[in-house]
Amino acid sequence: MVELNNLDLVVPSPALAWYRWYQEQYLTDPRRSEGQQDPAGAAAREVAVFVEAYGDALSVSGTGFYRLQSCCNHSCRPNTHAFKRDQDTTGAAVLVALRDISLGEEITISYIDEDAPLQERQDALAEYEFLCTCEECVAEGVALVDQSSTL
Repeated sequence: MVELNNLDLVVPSPALAWYRWYQEQYLTDPRRSEGQQDPAGAAAREVAVFVEAYGDALSVSGTGFYRLQSCCNHSCRPNTHAFKRDQDTTGAAVLVALRDISLGEEITISYIDEDAPLQERQDALAEYEFLCTCEECVAEGVALVDQSSTL
């Protein structure tokens, strides 16, 4: 199976936003009469359990596919980092430079945990059906060969 170049996302839970609206707007709406039936009350009681347990940490994990990010090649020593900022409620993602990028230099991101050992990185990248030959992998490969030849 070929992995797709996606972005893991963690966003605030829509249930948390709804619950806050329910508490702050719906229940305090002066147009509501005291004896009025509350069809959302049962749902609010269910959501309240999670809000009380997790508070602002109540979030939803997911995956996003972004055109710009999907065009970026991998490097174990990337020059950008792709992520979704918390303030971007539209679902937009950004690429942030990790260092100065030279004119004409390819924009790269890491598809995997670049802090993992060489073999783990290569195994993870096999899901994308390529062998990484970035500067980091080449340097680590040479170091491993040098180390084994001195033994």
